[in-house]
Amino acid sequence: MVAKGSGKTCCCNGCEEPPQPNTANITPIERSSWQTNCCACLPKTACLKVLTNDFLYSDTLTYSLYCPTTAYGLNEPVYMPITSSGKFLVNGVAIDVAVHFEVADGVCQMCLTSTALAITKTTYGACVTIDDAARVSPNFFCSRLSKTDAVEPFGTDRNLGQGPTSDGIGTRWTIGDYTFVLSRGDNIAITPRPNCLDSYGNQVIDTKGIKDKCCNCSCIARCACLTKRSITGTTSEPACLVGSDWTFPSGAVVSITSTAYDRTCYLALSPDETRGSATLPVALGGVETKCPRPIARWGTTIPSAGAIPSHVVYYEFQASGCDNACTVDVGNCCADGRTSFPRILHADVTTTCPDCPTFTVNLAWDSVDNVWRGDSLMCGHPITLAIACPFTTLFFSADPCVAATPTATATCLPISAVFTFATSGIGCCGGSSLISPTITVTIYE
Repeated sequence: MVAKGSGKTCCCNGCEEPPQPNTANITPIERSSWQTNCCACLPKTACLKVLTNDFLYSDTLTYSLYCPTTAYGLNEPVYMPITSSGKFLVNGVAIDVAVHFEVADGVCQMCLTSTALAITKTTYGACVTIDDAARVSPNFFCSRLSKTDAVEPFGTDRNLGQGPTSDGIGTRWTIGDYTFVLSRGDNIAITPRPNCLDSYGNQVIDTKGIKDKCCNCSCIARCACLTKRSITGTTSEPACLVGSDWTFPSGAVVSITSTAYDRTCYLALSPDETRGSATLPVALGGVETKCPRPIARWGTTIPSAGAIPSHVVYYEFQASGCDNACTVDVGNCCADGRTSFPRILHADVTTTCPDCPTFTVNLAWDSVDNVWRGDSLMCGHPITLAIACPFTTLFFSADPCVAATPTATATCLPISAVFTFATSGIGCCGGSSLISPTITVTIYE
């Protein structure tokens, strides 16, 4: 990232930094007043949703942070606008909405105005103050535009939880007959459209798969990661939303669909495993599937083929944000403070079984159990390995072998651990007469 304060990078994404005071080394010409008093960085884009207060009608647009070329000169503008991509259409009414940051006497405010609704800066509740409390937990306004301490009834907000990557909405205004919700915009706006009606005015089922007919999700992350885990291997691959589909390199596709007239949207998987059983769509808006970063899981059963027995292929989809990468954030894991990890770890497995060669198991992050887990075949039978932070205990199961939970010392940057342990069981080494093999598992990233 280019140094903050340079004219071409006045808006950057994902920062949590507080305002930067003018010092002997940072003159007013080098840093604008809104950076000094509001936020050093802000998300480049935002989603704004407008709803009628009965929640029957709504529309959503994507906004972009506008950085004036004069922002770093002596004649910088009084306010910095967030410009919309058009007008809202709510219950047949076209509505213009403007959002801007304004600094007066060293106090930063974010204001919402509308000519169509006669909302001005002087309208009660139109402006909210961005102060020190807004920039720290649980708000982190500068990184996610959330402000949870506004006062009823004009500026109520929802607590998004702790940490700069928490999901949810940001700042909310309720003015007159309308509610306005602004959220960080490393996501795509999902714009509702009118229900389908027949010639008699009755609502009918709409089977067209679309991403603009959701009342349970207003914005969704652009990019996502799909993890696939089975005894034949484990992979993790990224993709970004195009239209209503995330198309992954393997050929798997996750789509936003709407098949019912209640305007509920779903995530549907078309797996790359074409011989598997059908997968059911997962509704958005649940505990884990809340927008803008939903998580969805599917399993498909693959019939046996040759030496490969019948098995389940597990898929986990996780919308991540604006980065086309597959990583996972895990707190309180490493003594060195590391929090970002690969979604896939690797395990080299060697045994003293005479007829079982060394093999590698890829371990995929499982967000349910907060472990990396992988499956494979050892001496002809299934094996499962799992490991969690801080990578000092391995979970081994491989029926008919006896399960084990060996421990070892580990490093965190990079991840490295070697586990050597004994197991037993008739058939543990396949057709060999050896029933008490020693197994060595090397974990690395």
